[in-house]
Amino acid sequence: MMKRMIGLTAMLALAGIGCGDDDGDDTTLELDMGTDADTPEGDGGVDLGVDAGPDMGGSSCGIGTACTEVRGCATVGAECLEFTIPPQGGPSDPITDHPDGEDSTYQATFFAGGYCTTSFPGLPTECVPDTDEGEEFCGDCATCVDLFGDGGGTCLASCEPSVTDNGSCRDGYECNLSGEFCLDGCTSDASCRISRVEGNGIPGLQTAAECSETPAACTPADCGDETPADPAACATPSGNFDRLVYDTTSEAVCDPDTFRCVGAPSNPTAAGGDTCTTDTDCEAEGFCIEEDPDDGSWPGGYCIKLRCDLPGNECANGGKCQESGLGVFACTEGCTVGGFDTTSDPSTWSADGAAQDTCRDGYGCFWDGAGAGGVANNGACLPVEYNPEVTAPNTGDECEADSDCFSPFGVGRCLRNTSFPNGYCTVSNCGAPWFTEGTPADANVCGDSGFCVSFDEEDPTFALCLETCTTADTCAAGLGCVDITATTKGCFPGCSADADCRTGERCSMAGTANAECVPE
Repeated sequence: MMKRMIGLTAMLALAGIGCGDDDGDDTTLELDMGTDADTPEGDGGVDLGVDAGPDMGGSSCGIGTACTEVRGCATVGAECLEFTIPPQGGPSDPITDHPDGEDSTYQATFFAGGYCTTSFPGLPTECVPDTDEGEEFCGDCATCVDLFGDGGGTCLASCEPSVTDNGSCRDGYECNLSGEFCLDGCTSDASCRISRVEGNGIPGLQTAAECSETPAACTPADCGDETPADPAACATPSGNFDRLVYDTTSEAVCDPDTFRCVGAPSNPTAAGGDTCTTDTDCEAEGFCIEEDPDDGSWPGGYCIKLRCDLPGNECANGGKCQESGLGVFACTEGCTVGGFDTTSDPSTWSADGAAQDTCRDGYGCFWDGAGAGGVANNGACLPVEYNPEVTAPNTGDECEADSDCFSPFGVGRCLRNTSFPNGYCTVSNCGAPWFTEGTPADANVCGDSGFCVSFDEEDPTFALCLETCTTADTCAAGLGCVDITATTKGCFPGCSADADCRTGERCSMAGTANAECVPE
């Protein structure tokens, strides 16, 4: 099962950003509420595994080795990635507050010394991130990573993370704590203290090079007004880029053993889950997930530190180290799931605070998968969405967003992807003590037409509500009525014969891993 949800955005060097204190924006953290479930095996299951063959499987473990365009790679089928990154900063892209002057430069790297890989966007072959197929493609010694945040896959050398060294990675490369792969690390103390800071009023970060090449992308929206807020930016949009800034208060340094920036300013009294606006509000080596200004997610900001399961990287000040709900061990705010009586009326489960936990507004207690109901600190406060206007279970209904779905204790979800193009309402973590302890047995959280399915024997939190069926005519278009368990059928992508599909649909590619119900 592929459940890791921590991904790297485009390499900071390519954006002209240092690896310094940039409010944690170099890491995208998404909640893993079980909605990225692999399709269960068995009749109707979609097994995306592809036998890449000996040439592309990476079994020789040559991925990540140094190379040059001339010398190439020893691994059959591997290509040498070799990029030259010009020095960052300088007169055309000054670094504000740099102690050696604004015209100073620093060196960023991207696959320094060359990097052998069997998959990279633009190569003839490419792995698929966050799938079993992608992991098979890269082999046992590598990981398929969405390096640029666009869905493309790159095979990166795997490593064993540590807070004291860079594992099996080459010098100059760090072992990414969350993704467990080797990628360029910091190059100097200065690179740990420099970041590009939003300041031109345009969403996102615009570099000097981008504004020079595409001035329209750096033109303020009000330039057509009679009195724009920044006339100079309107007159010369090529100069309206976000500035590089040297943090003069930072004591961050580049660790020569891990090639990771450490020692950034922090709050010695902070703990996981604390409100925040910057990384300095959080514990040492932690960072702030700022409240999203567009959708309001992570309200108030949320302090977090990754890989608290590693020796020497424990949570500070009583923070809860939990993997469930996040996909990676992280320091969070602890809370208690279950251990209280709930009404048999499902309409009361969708009100903010229905879980009777101690989490602040906008957050709910997500079970850790180990502690029984009512056991103190058996969960973590994570963002949830209560939908009080949806008062009854609607498992399997089509949806546009989470807000369309019944959300008991805030964990209702809308599955919407290529497998569920019309959306599919479900409840994640349906096996939690909320629903199995203290709730009357006749009050099924999945509804009378739904049932709770666990997709991972080792992780009981990885469970979803599915719609039951005896015929696909009760399922949404494109879904088959397939065997989910030995005794129960459910509406889910896949089919093994035309009879598994709705009237007017047939089973395309029956008998293969890509079987699906399509219009006749």
